[in-house]
Amino acid sequence: MDQYLFCDLPIELGEFKVQSITSHVDLNWTTLTEKNNKLFAVERSVDAVTFTKIGEVAGAGNSHSPIKYKLQDLSRRPEQIITVKTN
Repeated sequence: MDQYLFCDLPIELGEFKVQSITSHVDLNWTTLTEKNNKLFAVERSVDAVTFTKIGEVAGAGNSHSPIKYKLQDLSRRPEQIITVKTN
C-alpha cells in the first residue's frame, strides 16, 4: 500500500518558468515567502521515476519578500521532467 506524507512546504512559490535556449535550459522561479529554507535541489527525469540532480541553489532562509532564483541546465534536454525540492 502506498503511503503519503503531507507537510507544509518551507516556501510559497510565486512562479516557475522554464525556457529552452539553443545550448541550455534556463530555470527561473520566484518565492513569495520562505521559512527555514536552506536550499533548492533541482532534478530532472525522463520517466518521472528516476531523477538526476541538475544543481543546488542556496535558499534565503527566512523571507517575507519575493526573491528570484535562476539555474541553468547545460545538458539542454527540455523533454525531461524538472523537479525542485526544498531543504
